[in-house]
Amino acid sequence: MNIHIVIIAAVATLTISACTTPKGGAQPISACKVPPAVLAGFQKQVPGVTAHGWEIENGDYIPLYKLGGHEYNGLYSRAGAWLGTEEVITWQQTPKAVKDAYARSSLAAGTITETERTSTPLYSRLYEMNVTKDGRKYEIVFTPEGRQTSLVEE
Repeated sequence: MNIHIVIIAAVATLTISACTTPKGGAQPISACKVPPAVLAGFQKQVPGVTAHGWEIENGDYIPLYKLGGHEYNGLYSRAGAWLGTEEVITWQQTPKAVKDAYARSSLAAGTITETERTSTPLYSRLYEMNVTKDGRKYEIVFTPEGRQTSLVEE
């Protein structure tokens, strides 16, 4: 009897964990589970490009793709609306105005773990840094001219 209870509890735990998305992280999904509207939105944004992987995070869909030798992540709503695109870049590829603004920011003493060039429907170009400082993780975003647009603790 006790063994059956343990097995049922284990199966229930596995089922629940397999059907939920952990908070704060994108999860890989099969391309066949991407809604047609999202696929159409992606093809409209980057015609002829095929995603080599898909993820989902907070209900939004993320195609992973290469274009011109660079790796990109898109972001699309369930309805297929383009929400943004990110490209991981090096610190050396970051504009001087952004580097100077970061050096003056409250996170200047932190460690940059990733730098991205981002575009959104509102901004044609932004620079986003993931920073660790005092054991905490942050995302700080600047315009190409060095104006800080956001600072979020993750």
